[in-house]
Amino acid sequence: MDIPASVAKVTVLTNSTEVYHLMSQTFHNSPVTMRGHQETSVSSEVGLTVALILSMFSAAAFLLNGAIVIFFIVRKDLITPTNVFIMTLSVCDFLIATLGNPLAIVSSAMRRWYFGRNICVWYGFTMTFLGLTTISLLTAISLDRYVLIVHTMRTVTISMRTSVVCVICCAIWGLFWAVMPLLGWNGYVTEINGLACSVDWQGKTPAATSYIIMLLICCLLIPMLILGYSYIRIFMTVYKKSHSNQMTQINSRIEMKVAKTIFFVTLVNCGLIRIYP
Repeated sequence: MDIPASVAKVTVLTNSTEVYHLMSQTFHNSPVTMRGHQETSVSSEVGLTVALILSMFSAAAFLLNGAIVIFFIVRKDLITPTNVFIMTLSVCDFLIATLGNPLAIVSSAMRRWYFGRNICVWYGFTMTFLGLTTISLLTAISLDRYVLIVHTMRTVTISMRTSVVCVICCAIWGLFWAVMPLLGWNGYVTEINGLACSVDWQGKTPAATSYIIMLLICCLLIPMLILGYSYIRIFMTVYKKSHSNQMTQINSRIEMKVAKTIFFVTLVNCGLIRIYP
């Protein structure tokens, strides 16, 4: 069973982390005053506005992703190889909304990171792990769509076991890059806006710089290339088949709609807002 377009569209509304990072970077440009703890020039009005908007998106993420997970738990017959990726993606977004965003909301309202150094490291690790796992899952979904649509006439299929193995590999990949700063390759510090924590994007040491370069290449550039190639081939295949009577008009529209929906969701989830500080 293919990905329901309505389910895929839900994830567009569920990634409140992107909204927070976008707004915090737009409004805040205060310098680093102390490692692991920053003061900011954020006005109380701006801080409360960011906290309010992030709260709204977090509530939507909690409810919608929670509903998707419950839906698949109740309707186990709909857990297809493709939907394994969708369900895992929803779990990641649900955890971001419940474990990470509440800390960012409070810090935005208080106009500084409010929870101390240890929680800063925990927050940075958790959000990095979940964010990178999400990007890996989106890349896996694009490959899944590529195989099922572009190579539909061949004997290439994605089995349930393959999907589960891919999900585990995505989690391990995200975990690897999240653990490295804990072991001394880069580190977790407050961001330049002082309202959240992430890897040290402004670090000048060889370890910090090399980590950022490898992170951008392996977790942003390569996934974006794979995503771009997969969806370009998907759109071209659906277009050609729809004009050569290899697909019925209805199936053609469905495949194109699903591909466009997933592509749009991918851009929202895997955009630069999530990766950049």
